[in-house]
Amino acid sequence: MNASDFCDSRLTGSSLLQQYQAGQRNFNGQLLQGQTWDFQRLSRIDLSQARLAKLTGFQTHLIQANFSQARVQQASFVQALLVEASLSQSHWQQVDLSGADLSGAIASASTWSACRLDRACLQGSSWLGAEVAPGVSFAQADCTGATLSQGQFAETCWRGARWVRVVATQANFSGADLQNSQGARAYLKRANLRHANLRGANLSFATLREADLTGADLTDAILEGADLTAARCDRTRFSHAQLAGAQFTQATCEGTVFNQANLLGVQFLNTHLKEADFSQAVLNQAGLWCADLTRANFQGAIAHGAQFIGTNLAAAQATTEVIAQSNNSPMI
Repeated sequence: MNASDFCDSRLTGSSLLQQYQAGQRNFNGQLLQGQTWDFQRLSRIDLSQARLAKLTGFQTHLIQANFSQARVQQASFVQALLVEASLSQSHWQQVDLSGADLSGAIASASTWSACRLDRACLQGSSWLGAEVAPGVSFAQADCTGATLSQGQFAETCWRGARWVRVVATQANFSGADLQNSQGARAYLKRANLRHANLRGANLSFATLREADLTGADLTDAILEGADLTAARCDRTRFSHAQLAGAQFTQATCEGTVFNQANLLGVQFLNTHLKEADFSQAVLNQAGLWCADLTRANFQGAIAHGAQFIGTNLAAAQATTEVIAQSNNSPMI
């Protein structure tokens, strides 16, 4: 869509505001360009299938507004209220929604490119099947309870975002920046997090069953009680991570780095851990039953009370010391 598509606007800003104040709410399919709606109250306005460009709406009230199938380009809705707005199948390009409130909004099957939603409130919003282009920023956004399932968010920015109880089943976050995000109890089953930056992220008690974390960086992350059953974690970095009580049953962790991580009570049942690095890690009371630890590195690891029943330790390093600790420690 080019700027020329917005020539000859059929409705001026003053005309729209006058009609709205007179009780008109339906502006379906209208062409709106270069208008200023700062501080206006336009709740429940119907802009479905409308085309909007070079429009500003600072702190505009657009509560329960209908933007379904609308096209919005080169616009600014900084700190606008879009609570429970309908954005389904809409298209947003070069739009600034920093600090906007989209709590409860429905953005299913919408598309976004070159947009900013930094510090936006997305609590309880739905982005089911949304297509978000690389570079779109949700930094420090509050996504508590939001639904991001099946959405495309590759190489987007969520640095410092709040992800508590987010549901993102089968969503694609490959290469995304999620550093220092707060995702306690997030539901990320089968999510694609390949090569994502999750340094310092809090994913305690998160569900990551069958998720793909190949090559992701979770240095200093918190995953206490997280469920990574059948997850793919090849070459993933968990350096210094807090993983107490996490589940890696039937996961693949070949070449994975756990150095100096807290793995207290972690379950590695039938886990593929070839060439994994456990150097200086704490493995106290960990269960490594039937795990494949071929060529794993246990240099400096602490493993009091750990269990290595049916474990393959072929060519693993420093296993004598680790086994001695596990055998000489009381089971708890």
